[in-house]
Amino acid sequence: MHALSPTDSAFLWMETRSQPMHVAGLNIFTPPHGSGPEFVHQLLAQWSQHVKAVAPFNLRPVLRMGLWHWEEDKEFELDYHLRHLALPQPGRIRELLAMVSRLHANLLDRNRPLWEIHVIEGLPGGRFAVYNKMHHALIDGVTGARMAANSMSDNPSELKAPLWALLQTSSHGAAKNCSPRAAGATCQPCQGRQGNFAWCGQRVVGHCAIRLCRRRHRPALSGSTHALQRGNFRLAPVCVPVVFALPL
Repeated sequence: MHALSPTDSAFLWMETRSQPMHVAGLNIFTPPHGSGPEFVHQLLAQWSQHVKAVAPFNLRPVLRMGLWHWEEDKEFELDYHLRHLALPQPGRIRELLAMVSRLHANLLDRNRPLWEIHVIEGLPGGRFAVYNKMHHALIDGVTGARMAANSMSDNPSELKAPLWALLQTSSHGAAKNCSPRAAGATCQPCQGRQGNFAWCGQRVVGHCAIRLCRRRHRPALSGSTHALQRGNFRLAPVCVPVVFALPL
């Protein structure tokens, strides 16, 4: 268990029914050539084999002594987070957007890890959609887009683990704060007079920024991709995701 940063805690404190603090993405996919009507069912059966989630997808928020903390969900249920839906006829984009609007209006359950993935079939031509919904305290929108991109491949013969089971190099929120199971990052403490500050080691990929740890917490600044030592500062690279676009 570890405490959320003040920024990430604010997303939980400020959330209301009329002001949700989750982010989401909607992708539309065309099945491979020659695949039958059972493609989506087979895809979900394959994803359902990954019953365990890695951080931050296995963490739920808990309130301790007035502070929000991330705690591993010992009773993680994949069936709750991964959902299979079908559009009503005639299955147009209009029906898809109406369904996603209803899904997006609901707040995430704080008794569980704050994410949902909905696989929606019924679009013309055998196409299907994947709607990802995650809390901003856990993962910000740009980081979620990068994670989604890492879970995909341009090689149809390559099979990757689904998003919640794919080892990530970094994330906003939970993994950023150096969860013990933060995938792909080497976490070490940066000592300061006001307490311990966590920073992620050099096993990072892509574009990076620098987070400064001194006697007080400092915000992230864009800069080098390598850890540096400069005066009283300890600078460590943290992964900054890149916005991507996929053709529909």
